[in-house]
Amino acid sequence: MKKWNLLAFVVLSLGLASLCLSAGPTSKGERSHCLLDQIKVSEPVEIKVDGGRYTLTFWPGSIRPLPHTVVGVGADYVGVKDRIGLTETLISIYSISAVKHVHLNRPDGK
Repeated sequence: MKKWNLLAFVVLSLGLASLCLSAGPTSKGERSHCLLDQIKVSEPVEIKVDGGRYTLTFWPGSIRPLPHTVVGVGADYVGVKDRIGLTETLISIYSISAVKHVHLNRPDGK
């Protein structure tokens, strides 16, 4: 039984490696993550950290000010700055657990 588990693991590993290699490397600065396509520079964002994993929440049309602003989006990171400009943080794409966009139904219809 252990031989079958090992064989299945090896086949699965080789299959995943071939998928990654078939995609090919991206040129420098080119984004390869769909997650980053949702994030725009100068967009206000709320950040929550849970066990070293980040959740980025965007509130389009929000009335209240959000604590951070996106200052840069790279190939594998998102740069954010706090509201008063004291700290700037680079968050690796691999440590982001979720990107949320909350759409509020406002009474004025906007």
